[in-house]
Amino acid sequence: MEFKYLLGLGLYFILLILIGLWVKGKINTAEDYLVGGRSFNTFFNTATLTSCFLGGSVIVAVPGATYELGIWNDQALWGSLVNLGGGTVCLFIAGLFFMPQLWRLKLLSLGDFYYKRYGRATGILATFLISFTFIFWISVQVLVFAKIAGSILDWPFMLSIIISVTVICVYTMLGGLWAVCMTDVLQVSLVLIGLSILTPLTLDAVGGWESFIAAIPQEKTQFFPAEHSPKVWLAWIAAWVMLGFGSIATPDLTQRSFSAKSAKVARRSAFIAGTITVIALVVVTYLTYAGSILIDKGVIPGDAVARDPELILPVLFKSILPTGLVVLFLGACLAAVMSAADSALLALSGMVSKNIVKDLIKPDLGNEGLMQATRLLVLIASIAGAVIAVALPNALTLVALAFDLITCCLFGPLVLGLYWKKANGYGTIAGMLVAVLIRVVISGIQYGFTLEGIAFTGEYWFVYTLISPIACVLTIAAVSLMTQKANPPIALNTYD
Repeated sequence: MEFKYLLGLGLYFILLILIGLWVKGKINTAEDYLVGGRSFNTFFNTATLTSCFLGGSVIVAVPGATYELGIWNDQALWGSLVNLGGGTVCLFIAGLFFMPQLWRLKLLSLGDFYYKRYGRATGILATFLISFTFIFWISVQVLVFAKIAGSILDWPFMLSIIISVTVICVYTMLGGLWAVCMTDVLQVSLVLIGLSILTPLTLDAVGGWESFIAAIPQEKTQFFPAEHSPKVWLAWIAAWVMLGFGSIATPDLTQRSFSAKSAKVARRSAFIAGTITVIALVVVTYLTYAGSILIDKGVIPGDAVARDPELILPVLFKSILPTGLVVLFLGACLAAVMSAADSALLALSGMVSKNIVKDLIKPDLGNEGLMQATRLLVLIASIAGAVIAVALPNALTLVALAFDLITCCLFGPLVLGLYWKKANGYGTIAGMLVAVLIRVVISGIQYGFTLEGIAFTGEYWFVYTLISPIACVLTIAAVSLMTQKANPPIALNTYD
């Protein structure tokens, strides 16, 4: 049976590499490589944008949190609401207020925005902060790949990580955003087909819809806080804010605004991708409930899930499906992971190569040099993500940490840069540093300067999540107003 899994997976990996080789011949400029020549129509832009959100968090993090805590748990002040709420609302907010506006700037990377709007020093600081925070999202994908491969194929953890990094690196390095887009179309299709097949089969295994609904633990379906206290409600709001705002100021989402062929396409693709993501997350949540019921009935083994709740979805389909469909779902799960990973890798690497290597270190770097630098950085970012995945092997924690840090340090400067003409470089630098001080330094002093210490800031974690971005925005506003003459704001050039 394992040979069939390996054969199917091997053929899938070969297909991805062939796509990268095919697309490589179509890449002529850095604009082609980084933003697909700004030519993606609604279909392609929606597919590649959807892939950013149907990654490891949907396959592993959301099911794990739902199985362990439910959608929202007043006692834990946590749950899968972090992804279910914030992870989807961000796409609708982005479509309304960010995607068309960013498209009109004709940029190559998110770092370009901070350079052009706030100046060189602010752009450098923003690029370093984005790189530091977004690497955690890459590590999520590496970790999820390892967990899925380990649970289905019984591969050692480190071997799974090495294989995932190798495959993702190769086809991302070869074809840039076009390769990412072509593979995303395949991978998103696999995910949606897989969920469509798995849902009725799982419901049948449970005993039908009525039996399924009757058996769902009520405490796992809580959406709003049951305890009406300021502490619980503030934590609930923070769960929405963490990904709801943080996901917007990310290099992969903004890259999709730059790659669209028009502002209308950028906006439309965000709305469609948001709708697809909502449906997929709801389906995954109900599949998790079904898996929980089947474990209680003894239909599927619960040992692996007891050790790691984030494995419930892979264990579910391995237990109830025939071998042929298991191969399909293995491909679908890994497709979701790799589609998010390649998007994140290229967006982050392209930003660093453009805004650090070219703008700061080697201004005379040409198109070919910029593409080569980006390819090298894809490899470096992959290795860094793998190291973090080994150090903190909990997908939901890494997701929360990545987007929490982005919300605190980078969302405010993006909003004010687009919508407040008086925001300047001095104010933005001060705001970002204040946010880092509160969210990282102060929490680190209190809970320890480790990944766990910074990620888990105690039962009052929401205080850091809510105060840091507010302090960032207030600092930007105050310092900008005081330094208008010393550091005049820079206007952005927009294009129709």
